[in-house]
Amino acid sequence: MLFLQIPTLSAYCQLALKEIPFLLLAASQCLILVYGPITYLLLCTVFKPEKINRLIYLHFLPFIVIYALKFSFSPEYTVYAWFPFVGLVLLYLCINTVILVQERQQLTTLHQQYGNTAFYWFIFIVAGIGALTLYDIVIISLYLKGVYLSPAWWYSMTLALCGYLLMASAFSIWRPEIFYNIRCKKHLNNKVKTLKLQASVASELTQKIHETLQEYELFKDNELTLLKLAKAVGVSSHLLSEVLNVHMKTSFYELLNHYRLTSALDMLENKPQSLSIIDIAFSAGFNNKNTFYRVFKERTGVTPSTYLSNTQRAV
Repeated sequence: MLFLQIPTLSAYCQLALKEIPFLLLAASQCLILVYGPITYLLLCTVFKPEKINRLIYLHFLPFIVIYALKFSFSPEYTVYAWFPFVGLVLLYLCINTVILVQERQQLTTLHQQYGNTAFYWFIFIVAGIGALTLYDIVIISLYLKGVYLSPAWWYSMTLALCGYLLMASAFSIWRPEIFYNIRCKKHLNNKVKTLKLQASVASELTQKIHETLQEYELFKDNELTLLKLAKAVGVSSHLLSEVLNVHMKTSFYELLNHYRLTSALDMLENKPQSLSIIDIAFSAGFNNKNTFYRVFKERTGVTPSTYLSNTQRAV
């Protein structure tokens, strides 16, 4: 976020001071060298957490070196200086594309089915940085050809960048795991978890979710929420959502309806005379008659009354 403030600060200085400080001007000219490493770092944080170590920050070394050279001599572009820029940009473009291609199946699934996950919103950040990279390439290329853009065009692009920064900032508050790689400390013997869970950890969490629902019959609480279930399991609501959507291939309400319907079927087969079908539905946790009938017919193919009649004839 600090790096992306450099163009907006430069624009502000141009308006307020009529001149961009040499420090900011040199940084603006080198900023394109930061986009590739930042994108790589974000991709590794989500898809390849095992690669996150201190050495990964060496990817920012080209920016530091070239910035120091520009600051020491001149921030102006030359055709000769443009070649290492293009080479580094293309290198990181290839590296980041390979990672995205390797994870394309997961990205496609998340994009189509699980729009409320941190992975899905992460695409917004990567796409934004990709657009900024393309924008800088076009601007620098036009500059080398002697094409100068009007101030109004620059101001509109700065405004668009400010809007992107505001959205990214809001996202960082809503989904902080993406930026800070928050580790969960409350479950499964304090094992380290990241957003991309290992198969063994996801399996243990899945088992714990089932055990919690079965042991305490939480599904019978018709006011049960994702947050309440997460607290009972001992994980964050975001982590629980990831496990349900990505690893269990279901949603919170689909899981609840599964348990509620199983309980309702059990009660129908052993139906006390004093309970009606609706009473059984509410006792199983359903708080809506229409939802109960819809879920029941989807699973059994018949209505509750028909199912009850068939059960009684079989007895």
